[in-house]
Formats: sequence, structure tokens, C-alpha cells
Amino acid sequence: MLASNGGIAFLINDSGATYPVTIDPLIFTEPKLTASDASAGDRFGDSVGISGDTAVIGAPFKSGFAGAAYVFEGVLIVSIDIKPGEDPPSINRRSHGKTPVALLSSPTFDATSADRSTVVFAGASPLNIGLDFVDVNGDGLLDVVFHFSTQSLNLPDGTTQACMTGRTIDGQDFKGCDSVRLVR
Repeated sequence: MLASNGGIAFLINDSGATYPVTIDPLIFTEPKLTASDASAGDRFGDSVGISGDTAVIGAPFKSGFAGAAYVFEGVLIVSIDIKPGEDPPSINRRSHGKTPVALLSSPTFDATSADRSTVVFAGASPLNIGLDFVDVNGDGLLDVVFHFSTQSLNLPDGTTQACMTGRTIDGQDFKGCDSVRLVR
């Protein structure tokens, strides 16, 4: 990553990549980061620190010489597994059943901290049944399996990927996507 001339550039080594390549190094919920209380001469952006999905931007002359730091948190990219154990996962949109989707924990994300009331998968909220804490992928970490009404899912013809979004009980937004095959 390079920072110069007021911008950030990501240098990507794509040797050995299989195309198409999706590059998503940082996802922020705002296209442009600005101070909520900006003022002329505060020199917002003089210093920038980025770690993971968080950026801290300094304004050294805010309130005279006191300065200020602004913290911006982005969306944490997580892993999900649609219909765990099925590869590729197939969904029959005419089914009157339920579709299980696992939110996978990682060393940097605890899936059990997801706030169920904020979880949405393919436009649908989870059913109030079957919230399971299990190690779906055998990594020793507890994952969460949510169940969704299959007919409530927004999966138009041609859909090859479906995503889950939500927020943890600590307020961290997350998003995870997995491939899916629609069947009739």
C-alpha cells in the first residue's frame, strides 16, 4: 500500500491468479472519509493510520493546537457456508423448507457475537428457530448456524452468490458471501 498526493494506492501482485479476480482490501461504509465537525485549518488528514478495517485520521490543529483523531470502522469481511456440507450448495426457490447458513468464526472474528436481530441473508431475516453453536468447519472455533425460510430469500434467476450481513453485539458490521446454485 502506498500513500501519496492525498491518496492511497494498493499494489496487487496477481501472478498466478485465476481470473476473474476480486480485490477487496478495505471496505468502508462511506465512499469519502470526512470529519463530522470539520473546520478550516484543522488539517484533517495530515496523519493517517490503517489497521485491518479501521482507519484513524488526525487533525493536528483542531481546536487550536489541541488536535483531534477520528476513527472510521469499515465492514469486516467474514466467511459463511450456505447449506454446510453441501458443495456446491443448491437452493430450490420453490421449496417450502428452511435454508441453513453458517456464520464462521475465525481467529479474528467470533461468530457467536453476532446480534441475531441484525442478521440478513439474501434479503431475509433468520427464523426464530435452530440457532446452533457448532464447529461447522472443524477449525476448533464455534460457528453459528442460522435458518432462513427458503421462499423468503431474494435470489433472482442467474444468482451465483448470496451474502449475509449483520452486526456484532459490540457494533462491528460484517458481511460474508458464498457461492450458490439455484435449482428448480
